[in-house]
Amino acid sequence: MVETIRLATPDDVQAVTSLTRAAYAKWVPVIGREPLPMKADYAVAIRDHRIDLLCEGSEVAALIETILRPGDLLIENVAVDCWSARNREAEIGSGRSGSPPNTRPNLLAKLVELTSSGEGLKQRLLAGTFRETVR
Repeated sequence: MVETIRLATPDDVQAVTSLTRAAYAKWVPVIGREPLPMKADYAVAIRDHRIDLLCEGSEVAALIETILRPGDLLIENVAVDCWSARNREAEIGSGRSGSPPNTRPNLLAKLVELTSSGEGLKQRLLAGTFRETVR
């Protein structure tokens, strides 16, 4: 399956919302509430932030939402569909079921590389990534 990366548009609001809710759903029982990314208004986020989508064919498989700030680039949200088309095919072909396979160990690095323009921005991103506390 062909993977492409593109910017989210207003037409992607439902896909971004669904992907994010699915990716964070497992944390609801752990923290006793929905994490903030599950409550976000993605029409506003797509308008105000940069959201890059990793697509497998026409399916949105992952996203990274970033906010460029003076001095750094904040990673606001990363969401991955562990049950994307490729992973479903791998599971069906192997006869296994249960937890999704980890077939995207370098997804964040791939998205950062493709969405960061210029060496200086990448260095600021890497230096500033973990300055924010997970909310």
